[in-house]
Amino acid sequence: MEAPERIYLFRNRIGVVLDSWYLNPCNQLENIEYTRTDAFIEKASEWLKEHKEAVETEDNGIIGWIPDYFIEDFRNYMKGE
Repeated sequence: MEAPERIYLFRNRIGVVLDSWYLNPCNQLENIEYTRTDAFIEKASEWLKEHKEAVETEDNGIIGWIPDYFIEDFRNYMKGE
């Protein structure tokens, strides 16, 4: 069984963190969201792949691209490798 991508802990009104976790946020309490590291890395890498062809910098307005090796280096860095 694979762990869920996100889990939530809740703080009650007096600030005590409840000792159960949930798969969905609760609207009536303060939510603390935890994301699985591998799910975060995968989602960020997919976004980079989808947007790698049109990268525009604010300082010079040049449109460039992100090379594939950069995305792989990013993944390895985030994994601590």
